[in-house]
Amino acid sequence: MIMSLKKYLKQHWQKNGIVLFWIIVGSAVTVGWGWVSANALTALVELDFQFFIQWMLIMLGVFLVWCLQIYMQTVSYSKALEAMNISMREDITNRIAHYTYSDYEKHSEGTYVSWLTNDITTINYYGFGTLSMIVTQLFTVLFSIVAIINFHYSLLITISILALIVLNTPKLFSKRMNERMTEMTQGDEQMTTKMGDVMNGYSSLFMMNLRQFIVSKARGASEELASKKTAYAKVSGLMSASTNGASLFSQIIVIAQTGFLYIQGLVPVGAMNGTQYFAANIFASLTGLSANLIELKTVQPIFDKFEKIDIYEKDKPNAESLSREIRMEDVSYRYTKMKEPVIQSKTFSFKKGEKIGVFGASGTGKSTLLNLLTGKLEDYSGTIFIDDLNYRDLNMDSIRDQIIYLEQSPHLFNISLKENITLSQSIAPEIIQNAIDKAGLTPFVHTLTEGLETLVETNGKNFSGGQKQRIALARGLASRKEVVLFDEATASLDEQSAKEIEDYLMESNLTVIIVSHHVSEELRGKFDTIYQL
Repeated sequence: MIMSLKKYLKQHWQKNGIVLFWIIVGSAVTVGWGWVSANALTALVELDFQFFIQWMLIMLGVFLVWCLQIYMQTVSYSKALEAMNISMREDITNRIAHYTYSDYEKHSEGTYVSWLTNDITTINYYGFGTLSMIVTQLFTVLFSIVAIINFHYSLLITISILALIVLNTPKLFSKRMNERMTEMTQGDEQMTTKMGDVMNGYSSLFMMNLRQFIVSKARGASEELASKKTAYAKVSGLMSASTNGASLFSQIIVIAQTGFLYIQGLVPVGAMNGTQYFAANIFASLTGLSANLIELKTVQPIFDKFEKIDIYEKDKPNAESLSREIRMEDVSYRYTKMKEPVIQSKTFSFKKGEKIGVFGASGTGKSTLLNLLTGKLEDYSGTIFIDDLNYRDLNMDSIRDQIIYLEQSPHLFNISLKENITLSQSIAPEIIQNAIDKAGLTPFVHTLTEGLETLVETNGKNFSGGQKQRIALARGLASRKEVVLFDEATASLDEQSAKEIEDYLMESNLTVIIVSHHVSEELRGKFDTIYQL
């Protein structure tokens, strides 16, 4: 089912049903309050003290129910909303998780974060929040009409005519509201992306003593977003002014008609108070209803944006475990913004169990080569085989299941050390321990008070580069991966840490492909095959 308000309302119908019940109760007591007040006034004018006391006691009961309703609706709405938020985030992240790597790279991390935060907030406010108000307004109008008919049928005719005017006024602004809402959500994405970019450069700005750059960029991005939000507010304000004007004019007409009916002796004096109250309820609700119906439609473009995400279908056969070699034949690759291919007509053979070195200066395509082997880059020419099977005919996930990719700064998540190794996979404790031992992490883990349960700070700030490399290596080994791609991973490590990791890899039974622009003569002598780019 496509993403929409309707989908999540149905998905969590029980929680939303409870919210609906309390909304109906709320509308009933709102109208009941006015009805009791009108009858109490009539009893007072007629000097009927007994009936006046009765209506006062009923009013007290309505008041107590109203207080309970406000509490229960607030709690039940919060529970329903958070349940729907969880489902929406699951659907969005599921789509992101099924992106191809090249599709993922089309947006910044800030944009994805904005989808999961700003867009969800917008959907909550203009979607579910607005829908809640619409339902409240509908029942309030319905109950108020029932109450006002009890005074005189002619009031219903007048209200029906005026209601058409009030309901149709906001339609004049529908198109512009949709356009401004789309611009506003795009502005939120751009703001998040720009500020993420600036904050990621804090270290460079600190060393240049240019931290004020953050302030200037924040102001510029904020002003751009502010202009989009102001544009939305202008259209929204104009619509609100028009509909409220129509509402107030309608209330004046109904009150005037009630006065005329009272003079004719057709309604009691309490009707003056009652119709004023009910007319205010009806036209205020219709004013909100008509505007809210327009606002409600503005959230669908956000859902449509998520629906446009192309999901990578895993309908191709899986690759078997590497038994002989990964082979590249006449492979070329050119990045979109580059005139010349970074890799051109290259042929390589990476045999199982061998240690292969790929060397070359910066910009010669070393990292690109590894990205081709992992399937990150797909729009290449030539052919890549795993054994005798063409990459293009296979489910690339099954190839990545065999590969450990070690880069200069592997990402560590803000979860426990153990979870950083398993990444929520169900892995036997002895396999985890074996991976830790092989990666040379055991002595380090023993120094930690909480051991494997130690919380890793954001992106591993509390660990050194060498420790992060070993954790990433243990992560791959625990998943039983047997092909290691080493992308200048020891470039930022101290000599001892780099040598320990390299020695383990070169002495292991793993298939190891190391790319680097510089390597020691000692390490160079350990390779089975060397390619120069």
